[in-house]
Amino acid sequence: PTPRPVLNNFGTLRDYSPGTAPMDFNITNQGLVQIPTNRLNCYQYHQVAGTTVLASNAVLNVADGTTSPLTLQGGILSAAGTIQANVVNSGGTINLGNAPGFLTINGSTGIYTQMVAGALAVKIGGTNSGSQYDQLNAISGTLGGTLNVSFINGFSPALGDKYRVVASAYGGFFNGAFTALNGVH
Repeated sequence: PTPRPVLNNFGTLRDYSPGTAPMDFNITNQGLVQIPTNRLNCYQYHQVAGTTVLASNAVLNVADGTTSPLTLQGGILSAAGTIQANVVNSGGTINLGNAPGFLTINGSTGIYTQMVAGALAVKIGGTNSGSQYDQLNAISGTLGGTLNVSFINGFSPALGDKYRVVASAYGGFFNGAFTALNGVH
């Protein structure tokens, strides 16, 4: 394959395009990437530090997302939109936005993998997924690492309440389990 140019972001990259922003290159983020609306396309996406912010109505499309997944090696992925690629969280934190919402991981295989150094941070403020508590949706995946839970809006769960913070709406399944749970009673 032809080598693609690489955008090494150490500053701020904002996608305010009125439609799809075509980018036929790889992105390595160590700064701030903001995708507040519409769709950002790239060939590969690697985050080693910094922050990526994906709004609830936005899409991050990684064209080579099956053979070369979006990798989160460090920093924060603050996302409540859609990632069209497989995602490997090997050392960063996925935070599902400022308000409860959904992060959808799809694409050709839609696999979410969280390794031992990765973390998923969710907010719980009620019993309805997406509007009162966070939910990561993928076709399938493997879980490990840390689950950080924050209770918001004064909410306190009742005995027997259950929260599916990682789910497959596509009939797939998840292997493994979080190795550390923070914030749960």
